[in-house]
Amino acid sequence: MLELDPNFAAGRWGLARSFDGKGITETAIAYAQEAVRLSPGVSFFVADLGHALAVAGRTSEAIAILNQLLEESNRRYVDSCNLAHIYAGLCEKEKAIEWLERAFTEHSPYMTYANVDPWFDPLRSDPRFQNLLRRMSLPT
Repeated sequence: MLELDPNFAAGRWGLARSFDGKGITETAIAYAQEAVRLSPGVSFFVADLGHALAVAGRTSEAIAILNQLLEESNRRYVDSCNLAHIYAGLCEKEKAIEWLERAFTEHSPYMTYANVDPWFDPLRSDPRFQNLLRRMSLPT
């Protein structure tokens, strides 16, 4: 895909998520940064960069991205699921669940993947997460 169009941001984002899921975080960060550069303003690209930074232990950079998205949400819609991704990467379960609840309330389209999204693996054993999946009629 990137051979056909090296500026295809979604292709770089897909690679970023794949590398992040495999724990190859520095490569994930590089691809996520490119996706963000190629598509400024796409909040889920930015959120996935925040997640990759968080799991790489680059906490202050992840928090800076989180704060950027929170500030941005004062001016335009930012899907709450994006913020939950970063909080999950930071291992802040309480905040991740809180933002997932908001995402559920706002009918976030990303919530349809909550039961299979690997970014939420740290939350799977939490009864509140299980309850949220049940309320959405998703397999737990």
